[in-house]
Amino acid sequence: MLRFSVLIGSLCFSLLLSFNVMAQEVIIVNKHNPITNMSTKELKKIYNGNLKLWDTGHTIIPVTLKDSDPGTARFIKTFFGVDIEVWLGLWIQKILAGYAAPPIQEKDCASVISFVSSEAGAIGFVKKENLTSAVKVVTVDGKTEF
Repeated sequence: MLRFSVLIGSLCFSLLLSFNVMAQEVIIVNKHNPITNMSTKELKKIYNGNLKLWDTGHTIIPVTLKDSDPGTARFIKTFFGVDIEVWLGLWIQKILAGYAAPPIQEKDCASVISFVSSEAGAIGFVKKENLTSAVKVVTVDGKTEF
């Protein structure tokens, strides 16, 4: 009975830790971009290469973390409803057809923030815990985190 209790306790502790480790991501833009909210439909168009200009006239430059980052997989699943492999396959088709260039990839959240803060038209996503005042959080359908 004691072994069972220890096992259950360990499982509960592990689950608790895994929930706390799952960082929430936020969508960010350059802090001078006047946008404060966008729809999921607009975000999809941006990351599919179908929406190319902000209302300000700046070229939209979408940025992601590396494909291997769990935040990228969560972003794709949340907003596109597909696994990252499917999304990458769609981009390969677009590239081969000469339709568009895929989003820029950065190695970590600090690099995404640095890029977005230096490019007026950039948009990206980072872990909430990595936010700095160099960028601005944008809500999607009124929600801050995903």
